Amino acid sequence: MEQISIGLIKLLQDGADNGYWTVDQLDRPSPGWQTGMKVDRRYFKNGYQGIQHRNLLRDSGYTPAPNNTTDDLPF
Repeated sequence: MEQISIGLIKLLQDGADNGYWTVDQLDRPSPGWQTGMKVDRRYFKNGYQGIQHRNLLRDSGYTPAPNNTTDDLPF
């Protein structure tokens, strides 16, 4: 990765480990991101193409910790 802070990756990992979000949820841009990417066609005739959404957690090679709960056991 270019200049991505290790602290940012750690923050994303901690959020996924604590159940605040999943890696799959980070694959889709947030509604705020999508709204911010809507541009005035008078100034950007081909649309805005500067910043692309990326899942930094997936790019870092993160794999979720296995779920070790006993809630699924039949007894």
